[in-house]
Amino acid sequence: DNFEIVKWPLKGWRNLDPNTGDEGGTVEGNFEVNWKGDFYYGKNLAIVTDNNTYLDGLGTKDWKRANEKARIEQGSENIYLWMSDYHPDGGQLFFPKDAKIPFFVCLGQSKYGDDIKPEHMRGFYIPAGKGVYIHPGTWHNGIYVERNHTPATFFTRQGRVHA
Repeated sequence: DNFEIVKWPLKGWRNLDPNTGDEGGTVEGNFEVNWKGDFYYGKNLAIVTDNNTYLDGLGTKDWKRANEKARIEQGSENIYLWMSDYHPDGGQLFFPKDAKIPFFVCLGQSKYGDDIKPEHMRGFYIPAGKGVYIHPGTWHNGIYVERNHTPATFFTRQGRVHA
């Protein structure tokens, strides 16, 4: 088993309690993504928490008019991101359950710690039939799938700690 679990590093302003940070282990399960109108949602079924559903992006610049109705605006092939996170103590794997689904990820290097900025992030296209492994500490958004491929389910494996 070569899945990375590391001591929670202190790269920014967050503190770590003594004798903690690497005892969580891993979890695995489904990660579901879906477009609902202008909203792109993700749900991580691998983690047992009420905090496992995410608004991962918007399909419109006009967030005040965004809604869940099935309208498609000009330029709807874009997604506007608003958040990023990282797992300091463990990696994360995403692999589409349908091998015909390509997807996108947006990643930022761990060297920025809690001081990451949008210009530090880079987008990557993952071809159909491939997955992505994100190393501990790597900043990431969700996994992004074009509207015509949703709803979609991915297999995910990650460190058990969900902060």
